Amino acid sequence: MKKTTLIILLIFITDIIFANQGEFLNSLSDKKYATFEDCIISFCYLYEMEVKKEYKDNIELLKQKIKYFPKKYNSKKLLTVGDFSLFAAQYLDLKSGMFYLAGKNGRYASRELMIIKIIPLYTSEHEKISGLNLIRLLQKVDDYASKKNIQ
Repeated sequence: MKKTTLIILLIFITDIIFANQGEFLNSLSDKKYATFEDCIISFCYLYEMEVKKEYKDNIELLKQKIKYFPKKYNSKKLLTVGDFSLFAAQYLDLKSGMFYLAGKNGRYASRELMIIKIIPLYTSEHEKISGLNLIRLLQKVDDYASKKNIQ
């Protein structure tokens, strides 16, 4: 009886988590520009963390996995390729790129993501990312991580 109850509870919790992700992705796909908060929530989902309602709580969660953050950030800041790249490079645990390894910043992280074909060549690290493009980039990061057996 306890096993059955536990299995039903796990299925219920899993459904709630996937429903929350679905709602988030649906709202993200309609945004002209993604925000820094969208990026934080996205990477919490990639790391399979429980997303909280408060932005600061999600930052604290992500700081358990991500060491380097952009110098200036807030929840409403429009997301740039450089900001996204800094998180993605850490998620993928990239160990190449002399300048990226020395500086750990968005400029060189985006260059490394160009090399592994996650970001298109000649993309500026200052370019803003739409909600739909954030979803596409996250899918590429997840695919690359799956191929390399990361996370």
